[in-house]
Amino acid sequence: MTAYEKLQAKLKRRPKKWLVTGAAGFIGSHLTESLLKLNQRVVGLDNYSTGSAANLEDVRKKIPPLQRRSFRKIAGDITRPVDCRKDFRGGIAHNTVNSVKAMCAARWQIFPL
Repeated sequence: MTAYEKLQAKLKRRPKKWLVTGAAGFIGSHLTESLLKLNQRVVGLDNYSTGSAANLEDVRKKIPPLQRRSFRKIAGDITRPVDCRKDFRGGIAHNTVNSVKAMCAARWQIFPL
């Protein structure tokens, strides 16, 4: 069993709640899909500056209805505290996953091509 397979088994046994920033981006949407397939609870935060709602719709289509209930989408910006507090029932996510896409988008806005 590979380290990745061990991690997958561990996550399935002990589900966690994850915050995925940039959830509507390419990397964030794939990360969200992978976590949901592992029966994790996911809060997806995105301001849609570079991401697309279509990416999250694709995730929704690939995930069974029972797992869809484990996903909550929040439209907002990680740099705005008011957005980060929006609809976070039960407090901040236990584990935070900042997708690389979210970091790239922020850098791109500072240094556009």
